[in-house]
Amino acid sequence: MARFEQVKLEVEEVRNQADLRMYLAHVARRHVTLELAMEDFETQLEREFKLAPFTLRGELRGLDQLLSRSKDVHAAAIAKFELLDDYRDLCNIADDFSSSSSSHLRQCSGDLEQLYADAEEAHHTS
Repeated sequence: MARFEQVKLEVEEVRNQADLRMYLAHVARRHVTLELAMEDFETQLEREFKLAPFTLRGELRGLDQLLSRSKDVHAAAIAKFELLDDYRDLCNIADDFSSSSSSHLRQCSGDLEQLYADAEEAHHTS
């Protein structure tokens, strides 16, 4: 860490804070491999759901193997797509969406029937 120059990022508005958080998540995704030990995951769940410490200790045994297999399947599937010419362009589009305001991606209605109808229409037009 000593080789990096420290920069203080000041955020004036909540909206700017959200933009900064999305940008930092984007950078982290490219440079950080997230591996979480099952014990750490259990501890996080205990905190989040306000359980007594060590309540989940060992209860999620076997889940780490399933998660690892799931990651392997995902990596194998993505590896095929990475060979396609348009893959990088598609990733750039996703990066553009994650770095811009996501308000235009929100659902404009709370009516589930209307949302399903819109989804059906979008499915048939794409």
